[in-house]
Amino acid sequence: MSKLKGLKRGRLGILLICFGLMIALFVTAHTVSATSPSITYQRLTASIEYFGGLEGYIAAVKEKEARGEALTYPDAAALAKKLYPKQFAGTAPAPAPKPSAKGTGTVYVAGMGGHLAKVKVKINSADPDNPIQVLELDRTVIGPPSTNATHDARIDHKTGILYSSPYVKDTDGKAHMAAVDMKTNEVIKRSVVPISNRMTAGPIFCGSGQSAKYFMPVFMGYEGYISLIDKNTLEQKAMVHFDNPEFSKDYTWAHGINSPDMKEFFVIVSAAAPGKAGTGIARGATDLVGYVLDMADLEQGKVTVKRKANIPAGSGSVAFRPSYTLDGKKILVSARDRVFVLDASTLQVLKETMIPTAKGVVVECHDIIPTDDGKHALLALRYPAKVEGGKATSLDGVIQLYNIETGKILGWGTSVCAACHREMGLDKNSVLCGMDAVWGN
Repeated sequence: MSKLKGLKRGRLGILLICFGLMIALFVTAHTVSATSPSITYQRLTASIEYFGGLEGYIAAVKEKEARGEALTYPDAAALAKKLYPKQFAGTAPAPAPKPSAKGTGTVYVAGMGGHLAKVKVKINSADPDNPIQVLELDRTVIGPPSTNATHDARIDHKTGILYSSPYVKDTDGKAHMAAVDMKTNEVIKRSVVPISNRMTAGPIFCGSGQSAKYFMPVFMGYEGYISLIDKNTLEQKAMVHFDNPEFSKDYTWAHGINSPDMKEFFVIVSAAAPGKAGTGIARGATDLVGYVLDMADLEQGKVTVKRKANIPAGSGSVAFRPSYTLDGKKILVSARDRVFVLDASTLQVLKETMIPTAKGVVVECHDIIPTDDGKHALLALRYPAKVEGGKATSLDGVIQLYNIETGKILGWGTSVCAACHREMGLDKNSVLCGMDAVWGN
């Protein structure tokens, strides 16, 4: 009997020991989970950071659920609802970054081969991987590359006319301008205009702006100037050179754009060392210089500088095409290896974003234009499709989404050049430059 009692006591002791071990393992596991976040928790943390905070993330989850769209990380959303039930139940959270106000648009991208890529896109900035969807890919033919190879697209939204200037001279040393009716996608007017006899270096036109009366292509080569092209006739009324004491003659590659209210015209150049004017990227200087001109005076052939600023950049930077945001409060500048967001009233740098390299090669940004939501922009990128010996041997034209407020490049870029060339059976270098767009169509 005593042996039986001893055996029962022994078994009871073993059970108690096992129970104690189970409790210890549970506490240890709980401690580990508290100190080493799970994959789900890591996803949730990363998502909250991506949307600028908890409220932004919750708003994005609610928006996707309302539209019946699949969540990128449903496990993270489920965890968030457990951790933050009151916040999910609340009303009017701070809005997350949204798609463009109207979601779709048609982007005209200079293909440099005498045509523009005509790209109908849908923008969804909440998609972390593919925020730009190409719905249709077509082209607008301007003319033969020998006379109409272009960097330039400039839309008059009131008339529905797109204007384009060439970066090449014809055999007589003149420039071929064109106007396109966007409803028919056909050229309706052409002109041939002389270029300045002060030209010492090319290319010719690239960036452009406009007033109600004039199309205003900016001469990219040296010496730079703004051409006043009458919109009705395409006749050149004047060449307005930068003959103002505020303008240094030591620069290369001028570009420009009008403000949305057409009261000002922004010109940006790349500073050059003495004796290096007009020489391109390797110009012995790194700064960019921005000038804001009075539009009324410019239409009269005068250069009146209202304000100017030096913009520190890098040895691989050079000023390319700029744009204003639609509210006119910011100026966006493409600068080859980076982009800038400037305060339009002071020219102070608000954001500076480097363009990531690809395959060890610089991805060049040649334009940046705003979308219609006021928060985002499209970048025009020359992407190295093939790299040999550390150099790009083939390029593709790519557009990519940029967040103006955070200074971040979003998702993957979308091909707008090689994608079309492949459909046509062409295997060739695909190079883009300037853009303009119509939103909400």
